[in-house]
Amino acid sequence: MKRDQFKYFRIEARELVDGMTQLLLEIERSGPAEGRVSTLLRLAHTLKGAARVVGLGAIAEDAHAIEDLLEPFRGGTVPLDQDAIEKVLFRLDAISAGVAGVSAPGSRPASSTDSPAVGEAFETVRVELGALDDLQEGLIESGIQLDGLRRHVSTIARLRSQLDSLGELAAHPAVQDLEVSLVALRQALDDGLERTAAALGDSREKANALRLVPASRVFSQLERAVRDAAESLGKRVAFETLGGSARLEGHVLQPMRDALLHMVRNAVDHGIEPEAERLVNGKPAEGQVHVSLVRKGSRLVFTCVDDGRGIDLEAVRQAALQRGEIGAADALSHDALIQLILRAGVSTTSAVTPFSGRGIGLDVVRETVAKLDGELTIQSSPGQGTTLSISVPLSLSSIPTLVVQAGESAAAIPLSAVRQALRIDASEISLTARGATVLHDGVELPFRALCEIVNQPAAFEPSSWSVIVVEAQSTRAAFGVDRIIGVAEVVLRPLPAAAGAIPLVAGASFDAEGHPQPILDPRSLVNAARMQPSPPKPTRRKPKVLVIDDSLTTRMLEQSILESAGYAVELATNAEEGLAMAQAQAYDLFLVDVEMPRMDGFAFLGRVRADAKLSRVPAVMVTSRNAPEDRLRGLEAGARAYLVKSEFHQGRFLRTIESLLREAHD
Repeated sequence: MKRDQFKYFRIEARELVDGMTQLLLEIERSGPAEGRVSTLLRLAHTLKGAARVVGLGAIAEDAHAIEDLLEPFRGGTVPLDQDAIEKVLFRLDAISAGVAGVSAPGSRPASSTDSPAVGEAFETVRVELGALDDLQEGLIESGIQLDGLRRHVSTIARLRSQLDSLGELAAHPAVQDLEVSLVALRQALDDGLERTAAALGDSREKANALRLVPASRVFSQLERAVRDAAESLGKRVAFETLGGSARLEGHVLQPMRDALLHMVRNAVDHGIEPEAERLVNGKPAEGQVHVSLVRKGSRLVFTCVDDGRGIDLEAVRQAALQRGEIGAADALSHDALIQLILRAGVSTTSAVTPFSGRGIGLDVVRETVAKLDGELTIQSSPGQGTTLSISVPLSLSSIPTLVVQAGESAAAIPLSAVRQALRIDASEISLTARGATVLHDGVELPFRALCEIVNQPAAFEPSSWSVIVVEAQSTRAAFGVDRIIGVAEVVLRPLPAAAGAIPLVAGASFDAEGHPQPILDPRSLVNAARMQPSPPKPTRRKPKVLVIDDSLTTRMLEQSILESAGYAVELATNAEEGLAMAQAQAYDLFLVDVEMPRMDGFAFLGRVRADAKLSRVPAVMVTSRNAPEDRLRGLEAGARAYLVKSEFHQGRFLRTIESLLREAHD
């Protein structure tokens, strides 16, 4: 059967049309709101681009017409009137009819009485990522429970052993029957547990796979977009991609696809010169656009490179000047001018074309970066070309790893960074002024025991080592491990955002029993191997911090961060318990949540400030409530600092505590 090239377009187009319709009806019902027209423009622009990718020109033209209708209302100075709403809805109806008329291969043409692809709408569904998270957590929890059942099976073996020790009674027929039954029961349980474990493992793999999409799925759309843009503009452009085999979450790939579509169209429209101009400048007649995806530690980096004319900084300056973004006397640097192009509506094209002219494309890129907590960098050289890179965190990605034992714990290292695994005698390790080294392929490499780097106690002093040679950024180092467990395909999960950057760790995965397992960052590993261990610091009394929070996750996270920074930490699960602990012993600082059962954080601070002894102890509120009135109430109640969990940053957190403790002791 012929492949249906419009399948995913129909799904996306319906979602975009539904979203725009809902926004228009909200404006009609309750009046304009900030950002709604900009959102409508972005959705129309995305729909136009998607239609052009699959060659549906009529739908693209209708979307383009919607952009024309909405553009005068973009700034918010003029409210979107009823006439414009009616005209946009009319165009959306035309688009819906066009989408319904795009039939799958082999199906009968849609008629006016048909509902739009009803069967397809139910055969292909989009699942909320939160629901998949819940499914995965349930499967992991089932694996943990299954592991507990395995331990109970050993009770049967112990009962049988006790029967054997009964001496003469063991010859009694009833006892023998009981022993036979226990053996059969254990065998049945073992078989059932193994089958269940295998089924659970298979289900977990399938659940993980539901979230992961190969990057190559969008590369063909990018190539089509480049082709269509080049053909429309009369340019010759070659398109290349790298990294399509990487699998990543759909909720990362979907917005990145939209951003990349705008990036490659901009590269063709703004960057690549006409053939005659390229030849005059000594360039090949055919321009080059290259899109790549690489993994760097715990982040994915999407890069779009063209060999065109580069960004016209003077045109950027003039466009920003006309929009009032800058003044005529403002002297801006090269980097500052490049950043201007990311502002809403700034475009270096004076005429509106099917591909550019309104600055919407870069709006999409900018919004995508913000949505994914990413970082955007732009490099441009006159006459040489432009490079746009978007770095986003890995939220979930399937990667092959080498799993090793380091002390009492197992850890995984991305297999792409492992150059060799070998066995060496301890006598082959040399001690130099730079530290321990081993000779590998005629090159002296720094050597460290992995358990030492990850702060795990060594099980013993080995006479020989299993060694892993790891490479990052063209630099290699060797690591001694207790045991090489094997190769495993794992799903990399990010650390909680509130944890900030933790040295050496790129993320975590779950092993077969559902236990968390760190995935080490190769670059941090190599850097750690090349550094001499720091000399021990003089011992001093550790400042004692009391953490009061009813959330287990928050308590454990704050305890981990504080203890790693050299603080002594004690935990309370509610404000009443925390108050009792504070009255019973001395603390240097309180970390207090706001929303807790019975007594909240505000009440706790009130009780503390009324106590002459406790009132001298600085308190920091760490809460999810970020309303200005909550912040003011916390500070008025006596908190010396107010930190919002959604804006949590490990470095700022530690600096705040250090500053308050220093003030308290001055």
